Parts: sequence; C-alpha cells; structure tokens
Amino acid sequence: MATLACRAAAELPALTAIGAEWQAEAQYFAEQATVFLGESAWGMVAAPLGNAEKRREFRQRFWWGDAGLHALLQSLERDPPPVGDWQAAVNHFAQALGSAATLAADRAAADTALRYPVGDGHVRDAQHEAERAGRQLTDAEEELKRVTGAVTGLRQAVQALKGETERHGRSRPGGVRGLLGIGPKIAAWHERRNDLETELAHRIRELRGAQQRADQVSAQVAAARQGAIDTARDAEALISRRADGEQRIRLARETWGPVFPEHWLELDQNAQERAAPWSDEEWTTARTRVFLAALDLHRAFIAGAAGTIRRNLLQLIAALAREPGAPPPDAERAAWQTLFPRGSGDLHDLRLLRQDVRGPRARIARLGAGR
Repeated sequence: MATLACRAAAELPALTAIGAEWQAEAQYFAEQATVFLGESAWGMVAAPLGNAEKRREFRQRFWWGDAGLHALLQSLERDPPPVGDWQAAVNHFAQALGSAATLAADRAAADTALRYPVGDGHVRDAQHEAERAGRQLTDAEEELKRVTGAVTGLRQAVQALKGETERHGRSRPGGVRGLLGIGPKIAAWHERRNDLETELAHRIRELRGAQQRADQVSAQVAAARQGAIDTARDAEALISRRADGEQRIRLARETWGPVFPEHWLELDQNAQERAAPWSDEEWTTARTRVFLAALDLHRAFIAGAAGTIRRNLLQLIAALAREPGAPPPDAERAAWQTLFPRGSGDLHDLRLLRQDVRGPRARIARLGAGR
C-alpha cells in the first residue's frame, strides 16, 4: 500500500497524468514540479515523503534548488505581483464555481426526480384527501345554513314577543280595580304578562345559544374552506411535480445518455463500480475548471503573501528534516496550516498575513486563523 501511495504521489504531478486538452491551462508551480520530478510536470500537487531519503530529496530539489520554491518566493518578495492578479484569480474561481453550481443544480433536480418519484398512489391519496376536504366543506356550509336559519327564526320570534309584550303592557285594565290591582281582569292581565315575559326570556336564551352555535359553525366553515384549498393545492402540486419529474427524467435520458444513472441501483456491485454515473463531458469539464481555478487561486494567494509563507515554510522544511532544533509538533501543524487559509474574508484581506515567526519554538503565523 505504501508503495502504491508513493508511486501515485510521484505520478500525479506529471504532465502525462492529465488530459492533453488541459495541459496548457493546468499550471500550478509547474516549473518547480518539473525540476523535482525530473520530467515535464503540470503542478506540484503531490510528493512522496514516506522516508528520510524522500524527504531529503524533496527539501533539496523542490525547496532549496536553484529553481525551487524558496527561490521563487524570494523573487516574489522582491518583486510582488500586481494586486490585480489576486482579484483576477478570485473572479476566475467565482465564475468557475458559479458555472459548476448551475450545472450541479440541474443534475440534482434530475437526481431528485429519479430517486424520489411521485407515484400514482401518492397522487390518488392526495386527490382522495382533497375530495374528503371538499365534502367536509359542503357539510359545514349546509350546517351553517341550518343554524343561520334558526338564528333568523329565533330573532324574529324574539322581536314578535317583544312587540306583543309591549302591546300587552298598554292593555292594562283601568278603573279603580285596575288601579288597585284587584279583580279577575287585572289578575288575568298579570298572568298573561308573566307568560309573555317567561316566553321572551326563553326565546332570548335560545337565540343566544343559536348565535353561539352559528359562530362555531362559521369558524368550522372557514377552517374547512382553508382545508379544501390546501388539499386541492397539494394534489395539484403533486400532479405538477410528477409531470415535472417525468419530464426531467426524459430530458436527462436524452441529454446525458448512459451516464444518467437511471438503472444504476439495479446493477450488481461489480457493474456499479465499473459505471461512471454523472460523468458527462459538460459536468466533468466544469468540475475540472473549478479544480484548476482553485489551484490558481491558491497560487495567487501564495504569490501575494510570499514573504510570510516563505518564513513559515522554512519551519516546515526544518520539521521534515527531523533534525535537532526542528519546531515542536504544534508549530509544525501551524506551519502546514500556512498553506490552507480558512474563510473567504481571510483570502481577500492580505493584510492578515503580516504576522511572521522568528524562531523554531515560536508559534507559526496561522494564516487564516483570524486576527
């Protein structure tokens, strides 16, 4: 396994390791990689460091050589690149990333349609739910008509009883007996008044109850109407999503052909491992451009911070030598972090790179670790 890893680390930087169509565009410290590899190389992206001899060779040829990285960083310190070079690399990377994101979104939508299809059963269930909600709305509206009619009838009855009670009050018997409240006529009048007042109170209570019930049913109708709207919309959305998914799958099948993994899950393991899903030329080209743009952005970052990076990497080279005076493990780790700034804000603001390290036991400047 170690031999295979060593061989891969030696082969990856070679110009022959990438397609001919990319050889002119792929340039990531290619001159230094060529000197180190001893043959034409496109980029210093890997190196065998598995034993002391390999590490010594790496230090002498890639770092300290006449055309090594140390000499390049020194020249960049003396003659820094224009600030516009950095911004151009940022813009190039953002453009490549945006183009790839657009393509990825198209493929993600097709993948979702493929893996999560809307089946006929889902549509039928949604339609049945919409029909049930529609029936609930109809029943609620019928109940509202009934209780509204009851309220109207009771309101009319109350008004009629109020009118009759007022008229009865004006018909009180007169004369001395009426004034004194004695005699059969006045007794009959009082009895009738009591009956009317009792009936009126009863009807008012009925009206209040009916009105409360009407308010409740009215709220139920509003909820049922919203439920009917929601379930109908959900059913329509499922039908639309099913049609959209079917259309996406048809288009994906036509556009991407055999690399569209329509039946990939049905293959056995060997066939799956030999397949190349989602490897159409447009997508692989976009991904390659993102990779190359990211490398170029990193190159521009190193060029723009050449002094700090050179001083930090001196500590890393000392750590690779495993000699007395090498930096301690935490400083070695920080030295490796020099090559991996974190956060877009750190990349844009090169003023964060002013902190240096002067000594093996000092903590290495952590580029991208914040102020």
